[in-house]
Amino acid sequence: MQAKRARTNGSQRNGHGSQRQNPRKRQQEVEEEMSEGEAEGDGDYEDIFPNGTDRRGKKNTRLTDEQLQQIKEDKEFEEEMEPKIQDAIFNRPKRQGDIAEMGIIQSLELINFMCHKNLKFHFGPQINFIIGHNGSGKSAILTALTVALGGKAMATSRASSLKTLIKEGEPAAEVTVVLKNKGPEAFNYDIYGDYISITRRLTMEGSTSYKIKGAKSDKTISSKRDELTAICDHMNIQVDNPMNVLTQDTARQFLSASKPKDKYAFFLRGTQLLQLSLEYELIRENNNRMGQVIGQKKEVIPELEKEADEARNRFQEAEKARDQRNRLDTLMEEKAWSIIFDKEKVSLMNRSAGISPDLVGFQEVKKHKERVEGAERVLPKLSTEFETADEVAPLEEKRTRVHGAVRNKKQEIMQITNDEKEMNGEKKRIDQVILELKQQLEEETRKLREDTREQHEAAQARLHVVREKLEEARTVVAEHARHHDELRNQHRKTKEELKEAEREREDVKKAIQESQNVITHMQKTKTNSMQGYGNKIPELLELIKQESNWFGQPPLGPFGMYVDAKQNAGQFVPVLKVILGHMMRGFVLTDARDRTKLKRLLDETNNRDTQIVISERDIFEYAHAEPPPEILTFLRVLDFKDEWVKRIFINSHRIETTLLCKNRAEAASLFNQYSMIGSAFCADGLQYRKYKYECSFSTRTSADTSPIAMEFLSSDDINPSASDAKEKLHSDERRYQEIVQQLQPLQRNLTQFEAELKRMQRTGEELERAVRVAQNEVESVELDMRQDEPANLDSIQQAIRETELERQNIISQFTTLEERRTEIDNEVKPLLAEQESLKEQMAKYEIRIADLQTHLGDLAAKRAQAQSNRNHYEIRLQEENKKITDLRGVLQASEQELTNWTAQVTEKYNRIEKARKTETIEKEIHGIERALKERAARGGASVDEMAIELTRTKATLDQAKKDLSDMEKLQKSLRQALYARQDKWHTFRRHIAIRAKLGFQKYLNKRGYFGKLDFNHAVNTLELKVQTEDAVGTQRAREKDPKSLSGGEKSFSTICLLLSLWEAISCPIRCLDEFDVFMDAVNRRISMSMLTSTAKEMAGVQYVLITPQDMSSIKLGPEVRVHRMNDPERGQGQLNFH
Repeated sequence: MQAKRARTNGSQRNGHGSQRQNPRKRQQEVEEEMSEGEAEGDGDYEDIFPNGTDRRGKKNTRLTDEQLQQIKEDKEFEEEMEPKIQDAIFNRPKRQGDIAEMGIIQSLELINFMCHKNLKFHFGPQINFIIGHNGSGKSAILTALTVALGGKAMATSRASSLKTLIKEGEPAAEVTVVLKNKGPEAFNYDIYGDYISITRRLTMEGSTSYKIKGAKSDKTISSKRDELTAICDHMNIQVDNPMNVLTQDTARQFLSASKPKDKYAFFLRGTQLLQLSLEYELIRENNNRMGQVIGQKKEVIPELEKEADEARNRFQEAEKARDQRNRLDTLMEEKAWSIIFDKEKVSLMNRSAGISPDLVGFQEVKKHKERVEGAERVLPKLSTEFETADEVAPLEEKRTRVHGAVRNKKQEIMQITNDEKEMNGEKKRIDQVILELKQQLEEETRKLREDTREQHEAAQARLHVVREKLEEARTVVAEHARHHDELRNQHRKTKEELKEAEREREDVKKAIQESQNVITHMQKTKTNSMQGYGNKIPELLELIKQESNWFGQPPLGPFGMYVDAKQNAGQFVPVLKVILGHMMRGFVLTDARDRTKLKRLLDETNNRDTQIVISERDIFEYAHAEPPPEILTFLRVLDFKDEWVKRIFINSHRIETTLLCKNRAEAASLFNQYSMIGSAFCADGLQYRKYKYECSFSTRTSADTSPIAMEFLSSDDINPSASDAKEKLHSDERRYQEIVQQLQPLQRNLTQFEAELKRMQRTGEELERAVRVAQNEVESVELDMRQDEPANLDSIQQAIRETELERQNIISQFTTLEERRTEIDNEVKPLLAEQESLKEQMAKYEIRIADLQTHLGDLAAKRAQAQSNRNHYEIRLQEENKKITDLRGVLQASEQELTNWTAQVTEKYNRIEKARKTETIEKEIHGIERALKERAARGGASVDEMAIELTRTKATLDQAKKDLSDMEKLQKSLRQALYARQDKWHTFRRHIAIRAKLGFQKYLNKRGYFGKLDFNHAVNTLELKVQTEDAVGTQRAREKDPKSLSGGEKSFSTICLLLSLWEAISCPIRCLDEFDVFMDAVNRRISMSMLTSTAKEMAGVQYVLITPQDMSSIKLGPEVRVHRMNDPERGQGQLNFH
């Protein structure tokens, strides 16, 4: 079913759009559509998530069969995996996270940026709080960080263009961020050193530039945006991800303004599942375009076959022409003897009757001489006209220049159109915000008129009394807590010693259990070699054999029966087990219709998690994709007993190109040496990946000790023997007894401390109970006052003014763009007219040049013919004149000439006794010559040339057929790879959703709240439900929609959601702006505790938290650094907005 779903998603736009563009550009368009949808408030995302919604974004209760099947599979997956994930989350031991060696911020410097003239921050490696009063420029720190790392103006939610971020009155601004760059994963450490400094300069002209420096030199190493992109990709820094950098506006609107589909889009975008989906869609589109290319190549094949047939016909025609030339030579021989015979007759007649010379030649010479002179007079004029008429080159150069100018103008118009679309979306969002603020202002104004001053003053007096009572109770509790902490420290130290001993005992116990499992498994394997491939495998194979009505070939499997390790696997066996262990239980089918039947047999034998592969029996060639022979790959350490199973592993895990290396350094060296891209697994558990543009990273694989992995590659030459396992078991049992003896004195001391702690705990509970009573009185009075008092009208009016100012700025920019569009249209019109004029002139010149070439050719041929005729008749005239001068001499010369001709012809040709008339022979000669000329005019060539042409066309046809076959094989491989990756994507999405749901519940429970995340992957929605502590056990005990929560409850719920989703991302920097602005003291204290404890446990992550609240009441540790902003300047005439 997973393979079927993958094909369906591939053919139905994969649920996430199908525009043909790269994934980054498509993701930007998706984010713009999300912003536009939030502004309009209609939740219209049919272009992104078409399944399950109508054109207005409303839920469509009629789900397709495919969606119902997906919901069923999601539910089954959740029922199976939720207990395991819940156990991992709630029972995870607390630990101190390591400090990141790479990718965190060391310092940030602002010069003339927003409200800061010159400000520099040095950040701590883990937790950083930036505090200060409103207007002190706290949020400018977050904006500067986003801009310095390449973010756009719209991503900051602070400006529509970067130049508006420059301090008023200054020509330019600079933002410099210094990133840590240490450790084995550092980015180009030999070039940059221990840190990387990135400076971005903004000018009032709208230009921007970068300077990227390192620790080894103060010189600029690079100024290209591509280098900054490579650095951020290597360090996995995502400034445009709202889960990494959460601004005030996004935090304020997320729970209250967004709809279920918007929240789901936020989830996909933040976890980068959206980008993966778009990349898969791009692969599918490329595959479809490849199919179109294949179709086009198929259409070309008949044309190539036709061309080959025509070449064959021309070759045959050339052979006929060769025979005609041979016939022409024979006729010329006959003509020569025919002329000799005619001369002999004339000579005989002259001797008998006297010589009568033919004087016609004189007239012929005169006529052809006049023709030659006429052609020579005209020919120079035509040649001069032809040379001066060749003015196409200047016109072509001018046309190219005009065409480039038109293209640049059109590109500028396209950019203006994109900017206007972005501004329209932003304007719609601002209009909606203004409308909501005005409605809120009207409501608060109405409430204000209904209140009475006397009630407010009485409530204030009551609040003062209960607060004094609360402070007294807290003072007593603080003194008791100090003594309690001293005793707890002693108890904690003893407990840690005991815990460490118990942990070692459990580790040894676990090792004993694992050794027993290994020994038991080895004993079972001796009797049943298929024990590790599933439950009741012999019975399952017998059931498969008994089934006869398979649509395709019977299932083949389990795969582990056909795979084993070679002797050179050695140290890589643990890695092979982790990567391929689960695949060993799989079966393959050739027809998807057999999937239901095989799934039923697997369920009957309790093999529900067995993988089913749908694949044709294609024994394709894979050697061309393998690396050089000296490089070790998965395929080269495995022995396959079935070639089809080998191809399945190649398609699913790319074992022919996945490398095996000792460590990461060796992997990086091989990829650089052979200029390869791909992945490699190391013997120490690391996975190294290399992408294009020098981008690479490594992750660690987890160990797998399941019976499946143990059975896989269970060669005696590779795995330890049973005697080794028993020896290890005895050693672990002896160590277990030693640890048990060490635990007894520690447990006695711990019991004494616990008894004393219980006594102090009871006393503390009584004091805490008194504090809670006083706290409840304070909260009760404050709650009554909040319900009676309206919101701050001034802040709402200020927000309306700020939002209207932002709207006016967008309208002004839109007007400027429209004016620029009009200017470009006016500039393009004369260019288009000039382009059309140049096109017509070039066409006229080309026609004129062609006519002159034809005329010159005809005239030159006529002149050559006239010259030949003139020369011929001049010779005849000379002969006749000589005859007239001396008839006898002419007769003698004629006879001598006849004798000479006869000798020459005899020397060249054999004498024939009889010949036809010369006129008859010449007619036949002229016919053959005319036929040869006509063939030459048709482009005729020699027999050798035709033979070469025939060979070329046949080779072209054969190559086209071969290319077509190769492309069809490649398309098939790409399609199968896409199906496999889409299945992995669905599984990954389910895992993240379950972890987020459980984490959300876990963090809400810390406040006494209850709630849930309701994911519906079929219709792409995410709904949040929260039940606060005030409604528990009452008639109002129901789950609240986020819109009905108070400001503090919304902020607290947002923090819980972010903490639950942060575990699914790996960015080293996480920023929150004014996350606690609406929280009360209780919510803020719990939120701070959750944030700090989570930050301490997270390894390699740096937090930047911005708050206007005071931090004096929050208990901080050494890993927390607090930065206090200077108070804003007072008494200024007006606020400067940038």
